[in-house]
Amino acid sequence: EQFNRSVSVILKESQEIETNQSHMKTIIIYTTSGNCTVKAVNELSKKLSGEIVTVDLKKEFFPQLSEYDRVIIGGS
Repeated sequence: EQFNRSVSVILKESQEIETNQSHMKTIIIYTTSGNCTVKAVNELSKKLSGEIVTVDLKKEFFPQLSEYDRVIIGGS
């Protein structure tokens, strides 16, 4: 239930921003000890428009944020 509420809030805020900006480049940066965050990242990636990049900080280095229009950070 908490997962669904969290994803819903982020999607609502993102939809308001996306109204005229479907060409935005978005990065979702996350780290997790379980599977819930990965599910949220996958759901967000499917629902957002524009170019979406996901980065698991346990597997990849921290990216250059200035290359992105929108940054979403998550973890559990």
